[in-house]
Amino acid sequence: MIQLYNILQTVLRIKVLVLTSIFLVSCQVGLPGQGSLGTPVPVAAKLPPADGQIIGTGKIRVAMLLPLTAPGNGGRIGLELSNAARLAMQDFGQNSIQLVIKDTEGQAAKTQGVASQAIREGASIILGPLFSGSVSAASSVTIPANRSLVAFSSDPRRARRGVYLMSFSPQADIERSLRFAISQGNTKFVSLLPVGSYGTLAELTMKEVLSKNGAELLALQKYDRSNLAIETAVTTIAAAANEATVIYIPDGGKVPNAILQALKRAGVKTGTKMILGSGQWESTNLADRNLDRAVYAGRDQRQFARFAERYKSAYGAEPSSTAGLAYDAVSMVSGLARRQIADAFSFANIESRNGYSGVNGIFRFDSTGKADRGLAIYQVQSGKPVVVSPAPTTFGPGS
Repeated sequence: MIQLYNILQTVLRIKVLVLTSIFLVSCQVGLPGQGSLGTPVPVAAKLPPADGQIIGTGKIRVAMLLPLTAPGNGGRIGLELSNAARLAMQDFGQNSIQLVIKDTEGQAAKTQGVASQAIREGASIILGPLFSGSVSAASSVTIPANRSLVAFSSDPRRARRGVYLMSFSPQADIERSLRFAISQGNTKFVSLLPVGSYGTLAELTMKEVLSKNGAELLALQKYDRSNLAIETAVTTIAAAANEATVIYIPDGGKVPNAILQALKRAGVKTGTKMILGSGQWESTNLADRNLDRAVYAGRDQRQFARFAERYKSAYGAEPSSTAGLAYDAVSMVSGLARRQIADAFSFANIESRNGYSGVNGIFRFDSTGKADRGLAIYQVQSGKPVVVSPAPTTFGPGS
């Protein structure tokens, strides 16, 4: 009985949390929503038959494209997204929408076909797919049909108006981390960044944020992900690192630990610096003493923990942060559907400046299709992340 009570309490907490999403959307005031052509998407009086896993009894059809039978890790993630979507339907969407989950097999050509099928079947909006190439394939169908696509890919190149990415934007993470460091009185930075697209984005964003806030980038060094390359990069930047007050290392995994060990060998007094990381540090061993008191921006894990508890009770496994994206996507469209207007899923309505509240924190989409998220700042204390600057719960006026 105690276990049942705890599960019911968890469900209630999640419902209260995500109902905030519905409230934010339903209370917004603005221009009537329009798609790229300014044409409302009609809602059929009676939905035609659909092929796929059908959940819910609502009059508005929502399709979700997932790689359920893709080989390897893709299929596992697809199942996780499907499970999370089912939980959201139980909590919020059962009577407001009808969710049709379709298998893409992880293939772009198959995705394009099921996206076309979903539109013929009367889907008013499409959630997914997961892989970058599949997003391109699906959007080649959804954009001409004036349908919004809310995908789970992390490839920012796929985002555009009408193609929205639920994934975490590296740029938002970088900006939050740097602005927090500056707010603590730091003005002299050095950075070590990986070679590649992420390193390039981090460099451009960092230079812009520092310039706008009167801070100085003393030195920046890039590295390939090898011990020799990291050692060389650290040796090159060591003198500037001793002058800086912040050492920015946004890369995750084993890289921060390797860089900090190399900095110490090079004679850099890291204990007197702010070691600044990123949300990618969720994959880093924080028990390393070199990371003690380091800070980084990341998603609101306190809210996600409640969802994870519910997911584990239902499916017997720990969910990844990706699962939370599917839960939030379904709760978002359910809230929009409750507005009961013909253009609820138009581009303009999806891009509500008020945003939405979900298990990964608050989020909203801009006209480029990327997600802006409310992130917390964590400090590593005794090997564990501790919140030192909470994630915002709303998007402020004019933000």
